[in-house]
Amino acid sequence: MGAGLWGMGIGVGISLAVYTGILLGANGSRVVWNSALLGPLFLVSGLSGAAAFLLLFRSSAEDEKRLLRFDVAAILAELVLLALLLIGYGSSGLGGKFAAAQFLGGPWSAPFWGLIIVGGLLVPLVLESSELKGKVHASKIVPVLVLIGGFALRYVMVYAGQPTSIVQIAGF
Repeated sequence: MGAGLWGMGIGVGISLAVYTGILLGANGSRVVWNSALLGPLFLVSGLSGAAAFLLLFRSSAEDEKRLLRFDVAAILAELVLLALLLIGYGSSGLGGKFAAAQFLGGPWSAPFWGLIIVGGLLVPLVLESSELKGKVHASKIVPVLVLIGGFALRYVMVYAGQPTSIVQIAGF
């Protein structure tokens, strides 16, 4: 019974993490949301957030190392997906360039780069990597930063996409 419930919980968690990205990505009228990368991005971000949440309740050194390795891999995957998302925006038409501008000098640049990229991904990546190498013992602030970054990613993507409809870009 316990293993079945555990497996069902994993399935529900993955579905919950990815469905928002798929739902937004299927909305072709909003150029920031119109990307097949949102589902995988939200999934990887959700998995990183789950690992970070578990790191708040460290149980053993072995579990901690395993969670740290997993979170480092998830953060790296999230950075790659975000880079691909921006490249995809920039290499598409007028709508994509408008979407990229939201994060590259536009109104969502500061939260995107400050909260998500630096605070939620790069700082935790450096601190968790250093902890895995035995150079520093990261405090509980690192998982909190990952969780804040994951929330900020969802918030920024949802709100940055709202004023980017094709009608608004075309000036109608």
